[in-house]
Amino acid sequence: MIAQVPDFGDRFWVYALYDARTDQFGELGKPYGSKPGFYLLVGPKWQGDVPDGVTGVIRAPTSLANAIPRIFQDDTDEDRAAVQKVVDQVVFYPLAEFDGTMKTQDWSQAPTIPGPASSGGGETK
Repeated sequence: MIAQVPDFGDRFWVYALYDARTDQFGELGKPYGSKPGFYLLVGPKWQGDVPDGVTGVIRAPTSLANAIPRIFQDDTDEDRAAVQKVVDQVVFYPLAEFDGTMKTQDWSQAPTIPGPASSGGGETK
């Protein structure tokens, strides 16, 4: 899979990568000095050619893995609007679709999944 990393500027960001045992692997994010670009996420047995334009390869220790991108934003309408353009460039897709250009996904249009209703506004248990 290709994991796109847009230029987040000075914002804190990290892509938390977890293997099938939920152990974190790889280091992709601002704390690690990662650069914007295209990162190839592969399984432990993957063998193949890394295409030109791929910034780095991150090998998972298991064949099943999960990625959870996290990007800091202030809790204001202004910052939500400001961060949306780069959030829309956080896209994962198969290596076969890699062409060296940043793809976009309008995440502001993603459906909202409602949580359970709480009784009286308190904690839901």
